[in-house]
Amino acid sequence: MSNFHSKQSRHLILTPLDKFNNTNPTNSKFLLGEWCNDITSDQQENNVHIIDYHWHDREKFEKDYKYIDELVERLLIDLANALNIFHKSDYSLRFWRIIIGPWLITFVPVVWERYAMIQSAIETLGNNFHTSVAPSLDLRPRDFLSFRNMLDSDEWNHLFFSEILRYLIKDRKFHIIDDVNFKKYLQEQFSPNKIKRSLLKRFSIFVISSLEKILFKLMKFSGISKKYLFHNTYFSKSFHIKLLLSLGSFPTFNTYFKEPIKGLKLTNQDLGSFFYFDAQNKFEYFLSDQIISQIPFSYLEGFKLIKLVANKVPDARVILTANAHWYNEIFKVWAAHQVENSSKLIISEHGGAFPIKYNLMNHPEKIADSFICWGSEFHPRHVRLPTNKLTRMVFRKDPSHLANEITLVDFESVRYGYRAVSAPVGPLVKKVFEQNYSIVSALSNFETTSSRIKILPRYLGSWRFEDIYRRDFGNQIISSHPDINSAIENSSLVICSYPQTTFSESMFSGRPTILVFDDHYWQIHQDFISLLDVLKKAKIIFSDPKEAIKHIKEIAAILIFGGMIQML
Repeated sequence: MSNFHSKQSRHLILTPLDKFNNTNPTNSKFLLGEWCNDITSDQQENNVHIIDYHWHDREKFEKDYKYIDELVERLLIDLANALNIFHKSDYSLRFWRIIIGPWLITFVPVVWERYAMIQSAIETLGNNFHTSVAPSLDLRPRDFLSFRNMLDSDEWNHLFFSEILRYLIKDRKFHIIDDVNFKKYLQEQFSPNKIKRSLLKRFSIFVISSLEKILFKLMKFSGISKKYLFHNTYFSKSFHIKLLLSLGSFPTFNTYFKEPIKGLKLTNQDLGSFFYFDAQNKFEYFLSDQIISQIPFSYLEGFKLIKLVANKVPDARVILTANAHWYNEIFKVWAAHQVENSSKLIISEHGGAFPIKYNLMNHPEKIADSFICWGSEFHPRHVRLPTNKLTRMVFRKDPSHLANEITLVDFESVRYGYRAVSAPVGPLVKKVFEQNYSIVSALSNFETTSSRIKILPRYLGSWRFEDIYRRDFGNQIISSHPDINSAIENSSLVICSYPQTTFSESMFSGRPTILVFDDHYWQIHQDFISLLDVLKKAKIIFSDPKEAIKHIKEIAAILIFGGMIQML
């Protein structure tokens, strides 16, 4: 491959799958994004440049978010019409929003974000560059979850970046990567993941599901409906059962919602003959074509199969969930039919602390009759109730068992952009790592008999930050506790690095807690700015890591004193 590129002066690397070997010192490598960099490596190459990430500019992000939000609404109307024609149905816009909304509010920002990055590369390099592309293949996923799982893979992103390049530069022929089996990768992603369980577990599930299926069949035959159906609520099992019984409804395991979709096969059906979208610009023409070619099979050929399973679940007057409305296609189809028949859909918040300014395009509020929030209500459909997630957490009140550890809860998310949100995504995640690294570096040189810094990694992406911490600070820097609850419970101080669920959990525990985050990238909802300011004045929240480090050093010696915790 190096001989093939020897005459090129500039080479664009789309993903790490391009193994271009720069043997000519006069050549330059341009990385499309930070995801191309192996940040765990100590080796530095010469003449390597990184294309600027367009959402570093938060004013541009806000402008883009508003455009994408409006675009999603336009697309949803035309997609709902197309799907009704395809399925010979007459479902409402809300019906299709429940089913395809999570995919659409993810897919459109992903296409926009990838498209913008290729445009940035072309603006930087002009036509004077070479690159290695992937072959043109069918990228249609099995369902929304399989699409979500592919978003952080180099294979899917290389395939999609290549499609954008072919669209924007039609008169160029690029070298095709021949040492990656992209077709095999896509076939593997289309197959449902098999969950490994013990023989006893499988037997228990079989018995329970068989009995429940018999019960559901009798209920359907007799026309009996449930008053309430709860699924994926984050309630503890005991509270879940007690609550349903107190409401006069019996608890169920809802095994049909947990079964894989069987019989889904690749076909050539698409929406091309039914989807009419009034594209306003070159990007929208490209997006329209990609929607036709990449809409998940579960919304076309698989819809009837999913509907057959969903129809086996009895009707319910009130439905409550905290996250099944995102990835569970069987639940979404069942819930959409229930809502069509005037059932109430209640969605509960499943995490968070400070709500961010731009998030999910209000999808949960648009599909729910009521949305249960943990904090102040700022939407007409919000209803504030105690947290379903935090109330199940139990922490020991006796501080005598505490280790002399200061635990920093790290933040990690996917390397490639994912959704349009007022939070670090894609390359911006590295900014959070750099902040956390500076804190660890400062505190690791400040270890005393009363405190040691520990890192609790969060495995939500593929940046491999833990490898860097281990390399630079030793294996002992990583917390030995198996989960967030035990780490919080055994810490003399918890440092949260993002204003989401972990901060709520740590504050709820009663352990000394501070939050350090960059409010340039984490844009908080305006209704919570005053609370944020109060906590900053109280030295619980810091936007400057240097001020946080100074504060920690000042209080480190008194975090544990005489067996008592000195609260911050």
